[in-house]
Order: sequence, then C-alpha cells, then structure tokens
Amino acid sequence: MRPRSRVFLSIILAGLSAFNLLGAVDAHRQARLLEALPLSVAPGYVWVSAAVWAVVWAALAVGVWRGAGRARRVVVPALGVYLAQGWLNRLAFGRSDYLPVTAPCAAAADLALLVLVGVLARPGAAPEPGRPSPKKEEL
Repeated sequence: MRPRSRVFLSIILAGLSAFNLLGAVDAHRQARLLEALPLSVAPGYVWVSAAVWAVVWAALAVGVWRGAGRARRVVVPALGVYLAQGWLNRLAFGRSDYLPVTAPCAAAADLALLVLVGVLARPGAAPEPGRPSPKKEEL
C-alpha cells in the first residue's frame, strides 16, 4: 500500500498536468483568436509552454506514484520554476487593469500550493514500503 502523502502528491501533480494539458489544447484550438489579439508574446508561447508543463507534471506524478526518490526531490524546485514563470507572465505580459486586485489572491494560492507540496514531498513524509521511517537526526 502506498503512503497517503505519496498518493496525495501524485494526485496534485496529475491535476497540474491535466490543467496545463487543457490550457495547451484550448490555446492551440483558439490560435487564430490569439493571433488577432494584441498579445505581448507569440501565440505559440502560450500553448507550447502549457504543453511542456503538462509533460513535466505527468512525468513527476508517475515518478512520485512509483516511489522514485529523485521525483520527490525535483517536485518542489520544479513547482518554484513553474510559479516563477507564471508570475513573470503575469507581471511582464499582463495588460489588465484588474491585475493589482487579483495579485494578492494569486500569491496566497501559489504560496499555499508551494507549502502543501513542500510538506508532501519532504524526505520523511513517506518512507518506502518495508523501510522504517527516518529519525529526525537522519533528516
């Protein structure tokens, strides 16, 4: 039986993958509309970026599900890069008037996600089956 933290982390990562996959498909389907809009970036950037992140999150979800230790070690840095890219997109390329209104809520949601994933991915969160949980001094 898999530890709950590993199951929950895999579900979160699979959800991030599905979210980005749907974003990539939607952006690709609406490519003509995106080309007509005054965007600060190329329309292809939107769907290619989402597609790349969908693959990254799917690979990490499978790795965490299977118990690969390196997948757990990569999750938090990958999430940090993902959130940083999101904020770069929001701040550098965003052209809306409501950005200052939505930014605090987005920051709180991002921080909550980062903390949750960090807790679930920590080294002692889920020992491998058949191995005892590490002691505090081993962490």
